Amino acid sequence: MVLIIDGVPEDLVSYEGTFLGTDGPAAGYTLPDIGIAEAGTETAGGSLYRYGPGTTGQDFAWAKAAVATPGQLNAGQELGVTGVQGTGTVALANSTAASPLVGSGIFPRNATGQTISLTLTGTLTSGTISAMSVTVPSQFTGLTNTNQITVTGTGGAAASVGLSGQTVTVTGLAVDRVNTAILNIAGLTTPETAGSLANDGNYSFAVQTGTTGNLKSVLLPTTALVIIPIANLGDVDANGVTLDAGKTVAVQGVCTEENFNSSSSTSAYLQSGQPDGTNK
Repeated sequence: MVLIIDGVPEDLVSYEGTFLGTDGPAAGYTLPDIGIAEAGTETAGGSLYRYGPGTTGQDFAWAKAAVATPGQLNAGQELGVTGVQGTGTVALANSTAASPLVGSGIFPRNATGQTISLTLTGTLTSGTISAMSVTVPSQFTGLTNTNQITVTGTGGAAASVGLSGQTVTVTGLAVDRVNTAILNIAGLTTPETAGSLANDGNYSFAVQTGTTGNLKSVLLPTTALVIIPIANLGDVDANGVTLDAGKTVAVQGVCTEENFNSSSSTSAYLQSGQPDGTNK
């Protein structure tokens, strides 16, 4: 079961083991098992329910109830005044000046002077988000001081930033569905993705939101794509099955032929232009 608000999965629940979403906004996300189930021998009219203090689904524990209480607050459930912890949506983009990749989530490999922007937007249930933190992957180097960090947008007009290692903290936000905040991190050097066929160029930025001192991870992943060599697409398992099937990756090359396979999908041969004549 998936609760979707504003087109974004806000909560994922499975009653019969873990389950991988296959379509819609939840595609690719794992629905966790809640840990309890009804055996089928219980008296009719019961239910499974959540209880405990908190503001978002993951705050609460699961239990069995002898009598269902639809439309009422569950026994032992204490809802917070707002539901801001771990809510909001985050869009990552390349905002490096003069880069041909500006506006996308793609970055050149082993490149200096790169700027990453993360736009935080509230949702229907988020209330006003006042703080966020972003942990930059260790493979992205060059983040040394707060002078590299700026916050723009109407939701970030009074923001203050801090830096500890690779983690950027932002307080003083006033982000909702209308007022967004854009966190800009400049002066980064992207990782070198050549040298290992297993490198798919996917790098996750750990983002948490909420109120100051009470942050939780957002549900949807925030990922930067660093261009990988075409040769990396040849990564296979022991049975010769490609390991990158179904993944989103970024490659760069010369298109030698396109749309040769189907009129309903995009297909192409890309060539690296190197003496080895790599063609995928």
